[in-house]
Amino acid sequence: MLLSGGHSVEFYRSNNLLNWEHTGMITQPVPDLSMLWECPELFSLPDETGKHHWVLVVSCLREGSDRGPSMQYFLGDFNGKQFVADTDGDGASTLLQQFKTQQVDYASDFYAAQS
Repeated sequence: MLLSGGHSVEFYRSNNLLNWEHTGMITQPVPDLSMLWECPELFSLPDETGKHHWVLVVSCLREGSDRGPSMQYFLGDFNGKQFVADTDGDGASTLLQQFKTQQVDYASDFYAAQS
């Protein structure tokens, strides 16, 4: 299960849907208290070779912005407990400041889309 922590995405798992274990979290590169992350989603997509890649999507709502809401996505790996985003370097990192952040759309009203 994914939950928005406002400035983070929290990962949980359960075997019985009654007892939940916190397995990890991803936070904003530099916590921006005016921007909230909402509506997180995690899914995998195959590339042209059939290899699957994980995509973490978050909707972004910036308080006081005239630009409107937006969406970001991160590519990486998911081991069933924690998402580890791809970096610009030669490996994976749990430090979001090194993540490749991508905008889903540059319009001023693209928000909370789900697969």
